[in-house]
Amino acid sequence: MNRQRETRILHYLNPFFAGMGGEEANDRGPELATGSLGPGRLLDKSLAGRAKVAATLVCGENFFMEHEEEVAGKLIEAAGEHRIDLVVAGPAFSAGRYGLACGAICELANGRLGLPAVTAMSLENPGTEYRRRRVYILPAGESVKSMSEIVPRLAEFAMKLAANGTPGPAAVEGYLPRGIRRNVRTEKTAAQRAVDMLLKKLRGEPYETEIRLEAQERVAPAPPIGALDEAVVAIVTEMGFLPHGNPDRIASSRAKVWGRYSIAGMDAVSAEKFMYIHGGYNTRRVDEDPNRGVPVDALRALEREGRIKRLVDEIFSTCGNGGALTEMKRIGQEMAREVRRRGATAVILPAT
Repeated sequence: MNRQRETRILHYLNPFFAGMGGEEANDRGPELATGSLGPGRLLDKSLAGRAKVAATLVCGENFFMEHEEEVAGKLIEAAGEHRIDLVVAGPAFSAGRYGLACGAICELANGRLGLPAVTAMSLENPGTEYRRRRVYILPAGESVKSMSEIVPRLAEFAMKLAANGTPGPAAVEGYLPRGIRRNVRTEKTAAQRAVDMLLKKLRGEPYETEIRLEAQERVAPAPPIGALDEAVVAIVTEMGFLPHGNPDRIASSRAKVWGRYSIAGMDAVSAEKFMYIHGGYNTRRVDEDPNRGVPVDALRALEREGRIKRLVDEIFSTCGNGGALTEMKRIGQEMAREVRRRGATAVILPAT
C-alpha cells in the first residue's frame, strides 16, 4: 500500500443505497461511479480528509449471486483504474442478500487483490455467519436507523486497516470475533492467569476467558421417508405466502407471527386469492402464479397419481426476512406441532 498519498477507498453498494432503484434493480450488473454515492457521502465525511471514497461499485444482489466472477472482474478493474488501497462494503444491516454480497466483495478484495476490507451488518444477517471467519465485520443494527452510528465506526476501522493492515483483538477493535488466536507476551503465566480467573469467578467478580467456546445448536436430521406413496405431505414456508388482506398481519420483515391457510378442494392456488409479502426478494413472479412458491398444483397431481398418499389441506406460512433466530425457532416449533396434529409424515419447505 502506498503510504505517501491519501488512502483511496472503493465502496460497494447495492442499487437501493446507491439511489438507482428498489427491488426491481437487483438484477443490474456491476457499474462503477467515480467518488461517493448514498451512504458513501457520510463515509467520506467521517474520514475527515484522512482518506476518500475514490470510487463506488454498485451491483444488484441477484446479479452478484449468479455472476460473481463478472463482479470480481469489475472489482479488479476498478482497483487498478482508481488506485484503490482499501475496500468498504455496505453497511448491510439485516438485508440477507446484501450482507452475503458485502461479505463476498470483502473476501474477493482480500483474496484476489490483497487489499484490506471491512463491512458491517446485523448479527442476524446470514452474511454474518457465512463470512465472519474470513472477513472483518462490524456489528450493525437491524435497520438504516443506525446508519449515522455505524458509518463513522466503519471509517475509523478502515483507517486502522490502512495504517496497520492487521487490527488488534476483536474485543478491543469492535469487529466480530473470527476464531483466530494469536500468541502474545504477557507478564503472567497461563497458570497464574487461570487462577486469577477462577478466584474472580468464585468471588462473583467479572472476568473474561481467553478462549471462547461457541456452542452451535445441532439439529438432528429427520430419518428418511420410507414409501412415498404412504407419505402425508405438508407445505411449510417462510416466503411470505398468505391470502389477500393478510388476515394474520404477518410483517414483511422481522415477523413474529405465522398463519395457516386452507387449500381444501383446490387443485392449485390462484393469484385471485393468494399473494406474497416478503420484503427480501422480488415477489412479482410468485404473485403472478403463487404455485411457483408453494407447489400445490404439482403436489395435487402427485396425490391424484397415487405417488403420495395425501397433501395436508393447509399451508403453514410466515416471512423469514430479517427474522430473529429466537423468533424463527419458536415459530418453527409451533408450526411443527400443528403439522404433526394433521398427520403429516413429510414436509416440503419452499424458502428464499
